[in-house]
Amino acid sequence: MLKIAFAQINPTVGAFDKNYKKIFDFIQKAKFNNVDILIFGELSISGYPPKDLLLQEDFVEKNLEILKKVKNSTDNIAVVLGSIYKKNDKIYNSAFLFYNKKILNIYNKVNLLANSFFNEKKYFSEGSALKYCKFKNYKFFLTLGEDIFCKKITNYIKKEKIDFVINLSAIPFYLEKNKFFYSNLYKIAKSINSFIFFCNLVGGQDEVVFDGNSCVISPYGKIVFLCKSFQEDFGIFEFDKKINYKQLSICNDKVKLVYEALVCSIRDYVSKNNFKSAIVGVSGGIDSAVVASLATAALGKNNVFGLIMPSRFSLASSVSCAKKICENLKINYKIIDIENIFSTIYKIIEPFFLDKKFDVTEENLQSRIRGIILMAFSNKFGHLVLNTGNKSELSCGYSTLYGDLIGGFAILKDIYKTFIYKLAEYINKVAGFLVIPKIVFTKAPSAELRKNQKDTDTLPPYSILDPILKFYLENNLEPKMIAKKGYSVKLVNKIIKMVFLSEFKRKQAPIGPKITYSAIFKQKDLPITNNFF
Repeated sequence: MLKIAFAQINPTVGAFDKNYKKIFDFIQKAKFNNVDILIFGELSISGYPPKDLLLQEDFVEKNLEILKKVKNSTDNIAVVLGSIYKKNDKIYNSAFLFYNKKILNIYNKVNLLANSFFNEKKYFSEGSALKYCKFKNYKFFLTLGEDIFCKKITNYIKKEKIDFVINLSAIPFYLEKNKFFYSNLYKIAKSINSFIFFCNLVGGQDEVVFDGNSCVISPYGKIVFLCKSFQEDFGIFEFDKKINYKQLSICNDKVKLVYEALVCSIRDYVSKNNFKSAIVGVSGGIDSAVVASLATAALGKNNVFGLIMPSRFSLASSVSCAKKICENLKINYKIIDIENIFSTIYKIIEPFFLDKKFDVTEENLQSRIRGIILMAFSNKFGHLVLNTGNKSELSCGYSTLYGDLIGGFAILKDIYKTFIYKLAEYINKVAGFLVIPKIVFTKAPSAELRKNQKDTDTLPPYSILDPILKFYLENNLEPKMIAKKGYSVKLVNKIIKMVFLSEFKRKQAPIGPKITYSAIFKQKDLPITNNFF
């Protein structure tokens, strides 16, 4: 029997000393528990993805320096660790097997990624050598990330009749991950007739969030051991090929998973970028209510500040709801009426408008005043401004540059409006009371920038808009195919035209976490200047 432990850590890109301390502490914990093999995730020393930091020689050299320190801490324990490796002036994304301060095996990643998030081919050389490892009469193979799905590798594993495969990964969370990624892992385990020990990173890193969920998959394609999601974890699996392990289930509650992903993303973006607190413009609408709630869950009530900024068009019920939400969350808040600011600016610029009617100019002015105030509080008190815009709005350009598009982190950037209501319901369920009042769910969505304004003045109802956007952005369906789903061709073309015409806004929007497999701000790279639509 082998005692195999998973060190599911949350590294910070470039924080070498901090990351090493995590690694060292987990190694000591494993030794204390008489672990035989301790497994870490992909690029655990440098954090993932390092991007163009890999082009800096001192970055690579610092990683290699820490790698030696890790090797020298492996007395009486085998450690499998993901790291940068340099050989003959080439660098590799590699998996190391250490034992008793020696290198027993190095595996260089074969199937390098080349997508909009992880362009590994830009930095790493491709590995080629396939060689199994031996430890205490067990025969196993090291892999990294998507290599586990490579036919060349799976054929080799079948041929060599491996006892188990260790896969070190940095696979981010996305909504359908449990359906697609894990189901493919199950198929591979059956195909190679071997156990797979999958160790994933956890934590937020800019626009991605790693969900952990490190696990053991049996040759029958069942999960028999599972680490926590969205948390660092240390788990021990006692491995014996002859045992018929009990099958475990991975969470498939989409709303719960997205909630946890967003909370994790806020927490790590704030802490890893050396902020202490966040500020949210709370309007009394569903989006800002959800953002304030997520921030409070991530950072604690004392580290979230609400700013309520009504104008002449703000409904009394909206201001009341905004106050109630802040009070329910027990976060500090202030009310700044922007009417005087708006009136003053309007009086100054109105003579130059040549008696033109009130229009989007004056609407956007209110939004931009709010943006200025939020950024002033951010500068003065060091709060990170959390943007409250959602994917539906961002996709169609229903937002104001330098107004409601401001902020340091757009937590709902990849969340459709219809899903935000589900998150709000979940927030109330977890709290056990109506943190977000009922009226927020029932009132018609509105920016409240003019009298009696409704989102539906500009957009179709979100129940119609979101499915069309999803068909186009995530399923890559052409307009004619979308129309066949039961929508008018005219409406579909109008929405897609809005998507094209608002690319210039998305290019200037703050970053936010990728939650769906095809996030518009990464998977769709549209030309700003185009006459196609």
